[in-house]
Amino acid sequence: KVCSSLPASFLLASMAWLAPGDGTNTGKPELVRCWDGAICKDALPSLAAEARALWSALGGDRDMAKTSWIGVSDKPRCGLERLALAILRFHYPTPTARRSVLGAELWTQLRQSGDEREKQGLSLHFDKDEVAVETWDLWTHPELATATYLSGGGAPLVVFATRSEEDSMLSSSEEEEAPPTPPVSQDGASPASGFVCFPRDARHLAFDGKLLHGIPEELLFLTEQGQPTSAAAPVEKYSRLSFLVNIWTSHRPEQVRRISKKLAERMSVVGRGASRSSGSRRHSGSSALNLRKGQRQLAPWQVRVAAHTGRCPVGRMLKGTGMYALREHLKGDTGLIPARALVRARRAARGDTAEVRRGLLELSYSAEGRRKQGPQRSATAPARKRPAAAAAAAAAAQTPARKARRVA
Repeated sequence: KVCSSLPASFLLASMAWLAPGDGTNTGKPELVRCWDGAICKDALPSLAAEARALWSALGGDRDMAKTSWIGVSDKPRCGLERLALAILRFHYPTPTARRSVLGAELWTQLRQSGDEREKQGLSLHFDKDEVAVETWDLWTHPELATATYLSGGGAPLVVFATRSEEDSMLSSSEEEEAPPTPPVSQDGASPASGFVCFPRDARHLAFDGKLLHGIPEELLFLTEQGQPTSAAAPVEKYSRLSFLVNIWTSHRPEQVRRISKKLAERMSVVGRGASRSSGSRRHSGSSALNLRKGQRQLAPWQVRVAAHTGRCPVGRMLKGTGMYALREHLKGDTGLIPARALVRARRAARGDTAEVRRGLLELSYSAEGRRKQGPQRSATAPARKRPAAAAAAAAAAQTPARKARRVA
């Protein structure tokens, strides 16, 4: 009955996606890949102006930003659409690699130091087709998720190697939403790894579209002692402007449409004006992406974290460990955060030095007592049924599940 109510295009695309491929898709990273200087400096003013115009039109004061679409063969109408296609072609550089790619879902996000603290971040979640989940309880995810920062600062993007397995599958009646997370987790088991990325101008990163991720704003205010800074303490001003592009191979997300011609023209006008005002010679376009095939990635600071298996109080430091448990910590789905390393990475992201890899942390969670040269866990943790569903339910009053979709 459910399948009979699905659009024919959705079913056909899903069946095509489930067909065996030739394994040539090179766009899917093991966990997270990151590059600095991904956008040409003289294109940043134009792209940032377009992104702000798009945020004002489709995001702004709304509960969540509205996403747009551009097909792999569509002709771009503005600089951001050209950039989205350039990102798609960078990660899928050959016609063979793009054979299964349908297009890109794109949107912008703006978070600023003047916002209320809870609005400077976003809860942990999976990217997915929101309408398909709400209408048919059908969970589908993008093949690749990317974030490009047009201005830096603000809370970090955190990605855990916790994978959603409800892709192109109808949820069974037995998979009901879990009850709210209790204040204390009984088991601190962790995923295999995690990644923390603080935004910097022109930074670009990509990760598997099925992975659990979010923007815990608490990490922006965390001290080395695991305590948040006082709300009255002075805050360094920032404007965190990000351009998000998700690559889809299964189908085009329901009710996600192209940017209208009128809005695209208005964005282009704003972009050209910003380019002239800044003295830049290059207007935004595909040439704005300063990434080439085979370009070296930014190496993160690798930190080994011993997995904690006891009681884990959420939203605080574990006594005697130097490890912080997120407010949304959920056993097996999220890992502990080393407070001292996090603070060092946060400071480094604001400068131009190579210290702690400029604000990048790769966290490797290992069992306590494991020898350094012992066997390593795989890069991706075992698949889980809707991980963080309980955490999302606990935070529902502040962040509805649908709102938690628009991130990075």
